[in-house]
Amino acid sequence: MFKPTNINHPETVRLIGTDDKQIAVMSYAEAQKKAEADGYDLIEVSSKAVPPIYKLGDYGKFLYQKAKELKKQQAKQKGDESKTIKISFMEGVHDMEIKAKKAGEFLADNKKVDLLMILRAREKAHRDLAGQKFESFLKMIPGGYQSLSETKSTPGGFFITIKKS
Repeated sequence: MFKPTNINHPETVRLIGTDDKQIAVMSYAEAQKKAEADGYDLIEVSSKAVPPIYKLGDYGKFLYQKAKELKKQQAKQKGDESKTIKISFMEGVHDMEIKAKKAGEFLADNKKVDLLMILRAREKAHRDLAGQKFESFLKMIPGGYQSLSETKSTPGGFFITIKKS
């Protein structure tokens, strides 16, 4: 959708009024004269339709509405983002409670949460203890959640993605 200027215009167009109802099928020149007489701009809605569809309206207002819709779509996409929380094998209970509370806040905001426990050097020899600590952390998370996959055991630790249930 754009306001055409100095381009090749079709001979006939379908004209839509400001109330979104069809006015008539007329020549482009007549549509341009009607727009100027009514004090509106002629905005192209669909160039692929036969005949092309044009609408009477304020072009500045039209651009503002499009920008507003785009901003709304971008806000929705931002809501789909994922947050990562890293847990250490040597993490204290209080620190784990704080991180679990933060994970609960992310889940309340409808964000996916990636939980990652990184094992370093000698910690890798105690994978069973690390797995227990990771499971106990999952139990600390307030509110209900749904795991998107089973807990994955990687060479560097454990990983799981959860979302609000």
